[in-house]
Amino acid sequence: MRTVLLCSARSPRSRRGKAELDKEERVIDYREQNAKAGYVYVISNVGAFGDGIYKIGMTRRLEPMERIDELGDASLPFWFDVHALVFSENAPALEAKLHERFAAGRLNKVNGRKEFFRADIAEIESVIRANYDAVVEVTHEAPAEQYREFTHGNAHGSDPAVRTGSCT
Repeated sequence: MRTVLLCSARSPRSRRGKAELDKEERVIDYREQNAKAGYVYVISNVGAFGDGIYKIGMTRRLEPMERIDELGDASLPFWFDVHALVFSENAPALEAKLHERFAAGRLNKVNGRKEFFRADIAEIESVIRANYDAVVEVTHEAPAEQYREFTHGNAHGSDPAVRTGSCT
């Protein structure tokens, strides 16, 4: 047996659905007209890669943190920290300028899709500001909360696995 729910055109539920569809259509129209628009991000993971190593990438997603969260999901021991998240009408050009400037510090010179660079965050900020005309905030010191919490606990001789009794 199948149940079918009918909604009148005046119901709040159908108006909400139409509003969501209208919003999605506007987003699609905007993306078609602005194919180069997107976010350039500068992120680090001190616990996984050490100090002074940054991933410089871009995403066209409306919610750029979704991409950053994906990058640090199950394959890394700690979350990425965001140093800069810059919306640009021409994100590929800004990303290319950053990659070009820090090419000598690229960690993987064989696979250009690996966008990790040894660099100074002040220099990264300088390149962003020279190639981007809006206000941008750059975080110089990575919070690295998970990593620092882990190392602080271990600095006192306590292994989290031992504390929880989960050693094998």
